[in-house]
Amino acid sequence: MHSHLLSTTPSLRFFIFLGFLCFNQALAQLPDDQTCRNNELGVKCRECNQSNQSWSTQCDLRVSIKCTYRDETNIERSCFPDDSVFNDEPDPTFSLTDAQCQLRPEAYEYEATIVYEMCNANPKSFTPRPYLLDANYVRYVDEEALDPSTNLDPAGWDNTVSATTGGVTSCRTHVETRIFKPCVHDMRGMSISMDGVLAKNFPNYCRCFLREWVRSEVSDPEPVDTPAPTSSPTMSPSARPTSRPTIAPTKSPSASPSYVPTSFSCDYESVIITELASPTLASAKYIELLFLDEKCRGAVIRDPIKIIKFASGECDADSNPNEQIDLAGTQIGDDGFVTVCNSGYFQSECTIVRQAADLSGTETIAIISGDIDDSFDFVDVFGIPCQANPDSEFRNGRAVRNIDIDTAQKYYNPSNWIILPGACGSEVGPADTDINQWVEVQEAICPTNSPTTESQGDCEFFLTELADYPGRPFVEIKSTCPGITISRSISVVSYKENGPTREIDLSGVVVPDDGFIIICHNKMEHETSYGNACNFANPLFLVGHGHNSYAIVHRGSDCGAGG
Repeated sequence: MHSHLLSTTPSLRFFIFLGFLCFNQALAQLPDDQTCRNNELGVKCRECNQSNQSWSTQCDLRVSIKCTYRDETNIERSCFPDDSVFNDEPDPTFSLTDAQCQLRPEAYEYEATIVYEMCNANPKSFTPRPYLLDANYVRYVDEEALDPSTNLDPAGWDNTVSATTGGVTSCRTHVETRIFKPCVHDMRGMSISMDGVLAKNFPNYCRCFLREWVRSEVSDPEPVDTPAPTSSPTMSPSARPTSRPTIAPTKSPSASPSYVPTSFSCDYESVIITELASPTLASAKYIELLFLDEKCRGAVIRDPIKIIKFASGECDADSNPNEQIDLAGTQIGDDGFVTVCNSGYFQSECTIVRQAADLSGTETIAIISGDIDDSFDFVDVFGIPCQANPDSEFRNGRAVRNIDIDTAQKYYNPSNWIILPGACGSEVGPADTDINQWVEVQEAICPTNSPTTESQGDCEFFLTELADYPGRPFVEIKSTCPGITISRSISVVSYKENGPTREIDLSGVVVPDDGFIIICHNKMEHETSYGNACNFANPLFLVGHGHNSYAIVHRGSDCGAGG
């Protein structure tokens, strides 16, 4: 089968202090049997029942808070250290220095997802008591005071939680997205309280409570030891040789001198869009950027560089934070590329994986410097905001920058790009892209007039591979004339050992640019498994594969068969 070669971050220190409170119980260390056994990333939970609460009520409740965030390399991390223990100060996960926060505070901002959940494990429904102060709630605050003013009041949170039936626990969840700014806030608080009554006679009251604190630490650098000054070297020294002694080279030296200074000389606005890929396989889309300044290679982006999208014809960029890609804190590859993928299909070739890279092929894509909600400047752009760009659509294809356009362009010029499928309709599979490579791409050459049998007389067709993988068989044909529309009466025939002969007529088929025509059992399975496009999905043609005989037949030839 043909194939194509695909071609220590400084961090923030989080402290967690766990606090639990249950009905008739002040803050105190919890017995082990009151803490949930849960190995899910970023989850802290609490179980409250008659056994561990000494209630007169037969009751079984559970509350949890899950908090995760994306680090500089887009890896999901828990907000809580793995070794966090109640009433024990955990070791810090990450740390920042005062110098780092003063230099680029926006580079240390993390989008966190917080999931609050309350579960009723009782055979009776549970009704919250929202009318009581400090009763049933979820809270979040960027400081130390978790009081009633920090209630989130999600819709429907105070509705009755149904009883557990059939062994399935009834739960209610609420999701919050917050931006952690450790250089600004040193404390984040979150809490959940499940407070109410069961649908039965008194005693029927029970409650379960959980509170978490997430702290960040910004520290001053270690003082620089200097020798004690000697006695006055001269009786009459010259007047103030320097007004600022140079004992310490910087007031607040970085904790990572080999890491931070490398980015000082990088021109972050030397970045350009080199490829936008929206191929036939939905999980293989990406936005490829290249930093042209060689000093940027391996550096961490410290400027407010973002990728934004404009839907076709829209004048305003998508304000949904999930549809914007903030590159601050991202490490540029040693080859200068930063590639944002919509999934992990290309694995290590992706710098970042974000849903925002799930391109439709019709949008305008721009690199900006600044804040979309405040003020920003365009750095480089593909497409024109406020306009539909039908001639620039790359749905089921790709847009590749011409290699001679090696400076950022604030204004879009379609002649600077090769856009596929283009007028010829030559769709692109993931194997036809070249992630993290900026190489010259030729436009598809469309026939200038209707092809004739004579004009294709020298075109040959070969069977190059027959694959019989379980559930994923295929037949591969190679043409010596890529890009043509087949005008001859050519068919592919499957002669069955048992069963009727099947035939696929290739007349009128456009040969893909790589010259390969694939017949498969199922398009989606084939493209997911092999990463290249399937031109025909015909399971009946492939029935008995491994025992069939195949031939390419030219109906207009004298011998009746052959290429």
